[in-house]
Amino acid sequence: MEVRILIVDDEEMVCSLLARRLAKERYFCLTANNGKEALNHFYKNQFSLIISDIKMPEMDGVELLKQVKAMDPNMMVIMVTAYPELDLVVEAMRLGAYDFITKPVNLELVVHSVKKALEKKKLEQEIEAYHNNLGNLVEERTARLQQAYRTLKKAHLDSVKVLVEAIDAKDPYTRGHSD
Repeated sequence: MEVRILIVDDEEMVCSLLARRLAKERYFCLTANNGKEALNHFYKNQFSLIISDIKMPEMDGVELLKQVKAMDPNMMVIMVTAYPELDLVVEAMRLGAYDFITKPVNLELVVHSVKKALEKKKLEQEIEAYHNNLGNLVEERTARLQQAYRTLKKAHLDSVKVLVEAIDAKDPYTRGHSD
C-alpha cells in the first residue's frame, strides 16, 4: 500500500521542504496551506498520516486535529509549530497528536517521527485484524462445539430409547411404561 502524507502549513517553503524530503523516502505527499484546505483533501483522499502546523489562517492545526480525529480516530497526526507553548502541546497530545515537532524543523527528526508513526499505525492495524480474526475463530469454534453437543445429545437419547425398547421387548406387561 502506498503511504500518502498530507502536509499542512501556511508557509509554502515549509510544505515544499517537507514534501521533497519525504519523497526521498518514497512517500507520496500532498500539501495544503490551511486547515480548511487540508480537510477538503482529507475528505477526498485516503492518507496514512498528517503533518500539520498549528498556527494557520482560517483553521488552525488544533481544530484540524479535532475534526480529523472525529472522523478517523486512528489517523496519525504530527504537529509542527514555531511557538511551542506548553498548554498547546498538552492540548494537542490530549486530542490525539502522535508527536510534536518545533520549527525550524530538523528534517531527519521529521523522517524518524513519520517512520515511527507509520510503524505504530501498522501495528495497531495488525492487532485489530488479529482481534477480528480471533473473534471469527471463536464464533466458528463455538458453532462447531454446539453442533457436537447436539450430536452427542441425540446419540444419548437414541441410546436410552434402544434400552427402553429392549426392556419393553423382554416384558410385555410393562410395554409402553418404560418410555
